Amino acid sequence: MIFATSTPVLEGKFTPPFDRFNKEIERYNAVACEIVKRHGMQINDLYTLMSSLPESYHSDQTHFYTKEGKEVITKKVLSEIEKSLDIKALSLDFDKICEDEIKVVGL
Repeated sequence: MIFATSTPVLEGKFTPPFDRFNKEIERYNAVACEIVKRHGMQINDLYTLMSSLPESYHSDQTHFYTKEGKEVITKKVLSEIEKSLDIKALSLDFDKICEDEIKVVGL
């Protein structure tokens, strides 16, 4: 089993009454990672990865990403699976994968 941490949000972009804070996500991830480590499972730290990306990789304030953001996170998930299973995944066409979304959302 591979546990993936929750990814960060863009704080300050929420409209009341809904708020979400990265400190809460970090606490959740820390507790979850403790439990996962205790059971000898693998951790895929997506929080740190996505924190390093520019704001332009987010399509909204929560956990949704643009095509570029999806490509980064998908490649990281696939690389962890590949290592764990000792396989090589096929290449993905992110233009094709995101094609319908672009038409609907108008990105």
